[in-house]
Amino acid sequence: MNTDQTIRFGSVRYSTPPGLTVAEVWTRADGDELVVVADLGALPLRPAWAAAGPAGLAEVARHRLSTP
Repeated sequence: MNTDQTIRFGSVRYSTPPGLTVAEVWTRADGDELVVVADLGALPLRPAWAAAGPAGLAEVARHRLSTP
């Protein structure tokens, strides 16, 4: 993850929500969308946008796949 809250997938930058600049995230293509997952339990501070409930792996962003 970059300090500008983006990730690069297939030479395209995609945004992530605030509070994840120090987090490791995982991505996967799901049809024509890119799914971004993070371990909310590994964050030093849980972001306000994160749903209440058990910490753990959660989908944090979904974007339509693009080309460079």
